[in-house]
Amino acid sequence: MDKKDVKIFVTYKDKHKLIKSDIITPIQTGRAIADEKFEGMIGDDTGDNISFLNDNFCELTAIYWVWRHYEEIGNPEYVGFMHYRRHFLFGQKHYNPNYYGLVKIPFADEKYLKEDLTSDENIVNQVSKYDAIISQPVDVKETTGASNIYEHYKKFHNIKDYDLAMSILEKMTPEMTKYSNLYNSSKNAYFLNMFVFKKKIFFDFCEWLFPLLFEIQANIDLTGNSNYQNRAVGFIAERLTGIFITKILEEQYKTNTLPISFIEKFKNGLIVPNENTIPIVVASSNEYIPYLSVFLESILAHSDSRYVYEIHILEQSVNYQMAQMLNEQFKDTNIRIHYIHLSSELKNIKQSCKNRHFTKETFARFFIPSLLYQYEKCLYLDIDMLVLEDLKTLYDIDLEGKSMGVIRDWVYQALCRDTVLKNLKKYTLETLKLESVENYFQGGVQVMNLKKMRENNSVDSLCKLANEMEVKFVDQCVCNCYFKNDVKYLPRPWNYQVYDRERRIYKLLNILPVSVAQEVFQAAKNPKIIHYSGPFKPWYYPDEEYAQLWWKYAKKSPFYEQILKNMASNVSEEKIREKNILKFLKDRYPFICLNYWKCKILQNLTFGNLKNHYVEKKHLLKQQIWIVKDNK
Repeated sequence: MDKKDVKIFVTYKDKHKLIKSDIITPIQTGRAIADEKFEGMIGDDTGDNISFLNDNFCELTAIYWVWRHYEEIGNPEYVGFMHYRRHFLFGQKHYNPNYYGLVKIPFADEKYLKEDLTSDENIVNQVSKYDAIISQPVDVKETTGASNIYEHYKKFHNIKDYDLAMSILEKMTPEMTKYSNLYNSSKNAYFLNMFVFKKKIFFDFCEWLFPLLFEIQANIDLTGNSNYQNRAVGFIAERLTGIFITKILEEQYKTNTLPISFIEKFKNGLIVPNENTIPIVVASSNEYIPYLSVFLESILAHSDSRYVYEIHILEQSVNYQMAQMLNEQFKDTNIRIHYIHLSSELKNIKQSCKNRHFTKETFARFFIPSLLYQYEKCLYLDIDMLVLEDLKTLYDIDLEGKSMGVIRDWVYQALCRDTVLKNLKKYTLETLKLESVENYFQGGVQVMNLKKMRENNSVDSLCKLANEMEVKFVDQCVCNCYFKNDVKYLPRPWNYQVYDRERRIYKLLNILPVSVAQEVFQAAKNPKIIHYSGPFKPWYYPDEEYAQLWWKYAKKSPFYEQILKNMASNVSEEKIREKNILKFLKDRYPFICLNYWKCKILQNLTFGNLKNHYVEKKHLLKQQIWIVKDNK
């Protein structure tokens, strides 16, 4: 077999490094509606074509063009498709794909082209041995938690579209139903529409696929969809390709699976974020999406229209409906929303969280340098916040070569001086090895120097440290231990921590050094970011400090009614808790009184820290006595 017998097309939607040989042929997709015709490649817009459908059909417009112009491309024995950043790795090397079946490659340089894509002769030699080359399957249960292909689609897209597609498949090609059932119930997915097929298999594929897609396109309702979800036909086609691959596997065609590369950057066509882009990373569960919505409203209100604020959401549980509402909320703004699903990354963290209020997901920020490989810098922000100044100002702060810009944690500093938590200072100095408790920073606002973090391999180092240490405040403590000499401290107004009003005024601030307390008071007068870091969140406690301002932005959110409902539900739960606590205190009332008098006596017989311990305990017991007396 000769080189002319194999044609593999690389689809280009955007302009990137051109990859071309006698076998590998670049093709521009959607050229009929593109702003620019790319040089050095063919287009999908000549003769019989569906190039104008590219916004919905994605790379399928190129597959259609090749099918309808097969003689024009030389009538090869084999035809295949790859993408500009994803290629089959024909190199005869051992690769270790990640959980998405991808092998990350920094650059598509000459070494990569020679060793990994390899020569045309080697491609011919490998392809000629098989009927089909397909990608290594992706385990959707392992990567996303979805139990099968059907549930995976439901998790990320509108399932009614897929149900429509499956009903059309069953009606038009009933003989394929058994394969669709097999694939949809499987956890092994074949994504990306990448393959190399023999000519007959390719024609069987296209003659089955495109009539289905046109019927689906004619009946699908995309009203109200975001631009991303408008690509539903393309997403469905990806699953249909998987169904067809299931068929050829069941029919025992001779197939070979190859790993797929993911090119992180391109020389001579480097993917560089726009200079007007501000990358912001947050973490959220599905339940927290309504509060994330309010947080983003505050960012939008103080944004500069000249810039795009790219919001990358680290998540494990956000469903289609909630994501759709959030996308719609900001679709005509300069806020862009992206979802980064986490699963296998967190398996690197072996530590079980001692505090029941924390889960492994809190360690997600460790992986930001590798997840946002295209950026050299970003912001990480907690979502229990309000932003009151343009984040461009925070993003532009010069880190002076440090790995992070952070704000000192005044609450933690106060707790270290609290006699009740006398071991916290010792933990800070001996376990975390900080020079002083004043240097401990709060993790909710971080300006991250991703470039330096990658150079220092911070991802692996942080994971290793987390697995070796037993920490009190999970990832925040690990970051303090690791970055302690590599941070730039930023002004307090960029992370003004709201604590519950009673403790903040009557205790915490009173035991801080005067200079620190004054800084906190000044930050409270003109905060740039309000951080509701204490246990009393504004969406549950609307009378707390700065809560009214939070509700001002909440009223702009499409989740406003849901937020009110959640608050009402929390009030009911709070009453139940109060009732249970009261019953517990009444049952123990004699013991509480006895212990109260015991502490009152011992406070007069002891000295130093032990005396302070009995004083604190006496006050706590006295409060419990008052609660019982007030509720008789």
